[in-house]
Amino acid sequence: MTNETTAITTADQTLVAEFAGGASSSVSAMIGIGAVKDSDAPFQQYVGEEQEPVALMHRNGKPVTAINNVQLVGIDVADGIGKFNSTKLNIYLKSSQGNVALFTCGLTTYAAQYAVTGLLGMVQEFGIESVFHMRASRGDQGMRPWFTWIVPTIGGKSAKDETVREQLKAAKGTPKLEALMRDSVEALKLSLGVTDIQEIEVTEATSEEVPF
Repeated sequence: MTNETTAITTADQTLVAEFAGGASSSVSAMIGIGAVKDSDAPFQQYVGEEQEPVALMHRNGKPVTAINNVQLVGIDVADGIGKFNSTKLNIYLKSSQGNVALFTCGLTTYAAQYAVTGLLGMVQEFGIESVFHMRASRGDQGMRPWFTWIVPTIGGKSAKDETVREQLKAAKGTPKLEALMRDSVEALKLSLGVTDIQEIEVTEATSEEVPF
């Protein structure tokens, strides 16, 4: 198994430059959150089914904590992923250079719920074509799950749909939680309409994702 130090120091710098630093390169990749155990780096790149995910780090050794200046170009739910038949949220993000990466995480995790309610809030206030940053922070209680924050560049503060978020909180621990997430994804798909995106295979992540 790849150790933490190796994972952190072998991150694809073209990917980091594209989605965190703004350099131009042709990049398509799958990005997860919380998949490198005990790492302070929230985002990881999946580099193959037989390899451990690689933490995204800047060249100065600091973790990438935001995927910057992206647009939502696709979103869906993938069922039956990996040996545990996991259900994943897939969010397709287009960089300012026009390249697409897939952000994926468990459908009912904090990261997924905050991403979806943030995107819903952004669409309501600024529109589906808004440019935004996806930022990450870690909780300080329990298993310290990762959260995501959708920050439109226009408003400069986190967006959220308060009504849907309260519904998700009320549905904690019930089948309704997944149903609400699926409905929210469908609402975002309707806002997007038909969009051509690059398909990237989703594989099972080794993660400490924590349900809401």
